[in-house]
Amino acid sequence: MPQPPKIIYGAFTFASLTQEEASKFVDVLEKYKVEELDTARIYPGSEEAIGKFELPKSFIIDTKARGFGEGTLTKESINESIEESFGLLGVESVEIFYLHCPDPATPLEETLDAIDALYKEGKFKKFGVSNFSPEDVRKIYSYNKEKGYVLPTVYQGNYNAVGRKIETSLFPVLRELGLSFYAYSPIAGGFLAKTPEEVLGGKGRFDTSNHVGALYSKLYNKPLLIKGLGQWGKIAEKVGISRASLAYRWVYNNSILDGKFGDGVIIGARTPESLAENIESLKAGPLDPEVVKEIEEIWTLVEKEAILDNYSH
Repeated sequence: MPQPPKIIYGAFTFASLTQEEASKFVDVLEKYKVEELDTARIYPGSEEAIGKFELPKSFIIDTKARGFGEGTLTKESINESIEESFGLLGVESVEIFYLHCPDPATPLEETLDAIDALYKEGKFKKFGVSNFSPEDVRKIYSYNKEKGYVLPTVYQGNYNAVGRKIETSLFPVLRELGLSFYAYSPIAGGFLAKTPEEVLGGKGRFDTSNHVGALYSKLYNKPLLIKGLGQWGKIAEKVGISRASLAYRWVYNNSILDGKFGDGVIIGARTPESLAENIESLKAGPLDPEVVKEIEEIWTLVEKEAILDNYSH
């Protein structure tokens, strides 16, 4: 019987909060015993806000090296990245330090040599990777094992009801090598909280007039995904919960995730009230078998158009 995954709060949006607003989020997190915050060097203002609000005194902090650019995983860049992160966070070490994504311009060996040196300095407790292919995970694990380096023990990846390709490609590798999985985008970047009309009309995160909206529209505004989204809304209506709640509930209770392997779900929210609602959705228990079957049918429909992650697309 699978165990409930861990809940981690994604602090991407903390930069926009006042001290009073942040305190309300913290109250919700403490109420539900959420103890871990996820951030990254490239999340605008996130690490700075976490440090300013002195959240490392109350929470476990995970962060990531610079990513999504050539040369981001050189020894020099990694060392600069972690020092910048620690200066903003106001810490001397973190729980998990991730490679945010591959850097094809830098030899993997150089990256991993730098990571192990930082580990030996006590900069982090766990080494994580994010958005890497199963083949790269094997390479990283094998190189570090051969060298006697710190082994990767956490993988952070895109996973939701319409993004499940990794169930057959990545998860067997993670289970074999003993890596936990932390799921980001459990509501598919907000896609599963929208109606087809909202996505097609460029509402909210899917507003193509800005860079982020253009990216998410490119990832999700596809015919089969839009058709599946229509079916998703009907299922949510039948169950009597919001579209977002259905997504959170599925990924936490009915997916491949299993707390006994240390798996977790990274959740976010725009308001303290919606954060509480999202956590309540996770804890509402498994969906009925008939509902799960209908969600499986949506996956069968959309699989050909589904994205892999925010790096490879």
